Amino acid sequence: MKVVQRAKVAAVVAALGSTVGLGTAVFAQSQGPSAGDHRGMRGGFPGLGQLDLSAEQRQDIRRVMESHKAERDAIEGRLREARRAEAEAVMAVPVDESAIRARSAELAKVEADAAVLRARVHAEVYNVLTPEQQEKAKTLRAEREQRREQWKNQRQDRPNP
Repeated sequence: MKVVQRAKVAAVVAALGSTVGLGTAVFAQSQGPSAGDHRGMRGGFPGLGQLDLSAEQRQDIRRVMESHKAERDAIEGRLREARRAEAEAVMAVPVDESAIRARSAELAKVEADAAVLRARVHAEVYNVLTPEQQEKAKTLRAEREQRREQWKNQRQDRPNP
């Protein structure tokens, strides 16, 4: 009898461990290193270092970034909170689909606000650049996108271990 009870306890512990592990993986995925690509406010304007900026341009860009710091910080806080709330809703037992959908919708709203702010900052920084630097920035972005696609294709072609 005790062997059966131990087996049941072991099964429950294993199930809980799997659930916690899955939840942690989902939460980590939403906040992992790739999250900055499309969810957060990090990254700014990649490739600026390759555009041979003048001292005045660097100062202007620094001013643009500083002028949006409070907005960026506020949105980053909202993003953290919305991601945490969504993760908690996903982990809740029993499953509450309406709560998950509500938290996901709120997260999407905050991500949209972050995207709009990134676009505004990008436009302001872009306007500091000369036409030649703007063209070089477009070329660098296209090259980055090409490398990203190659990397994705290489990952898909690898056999699963």
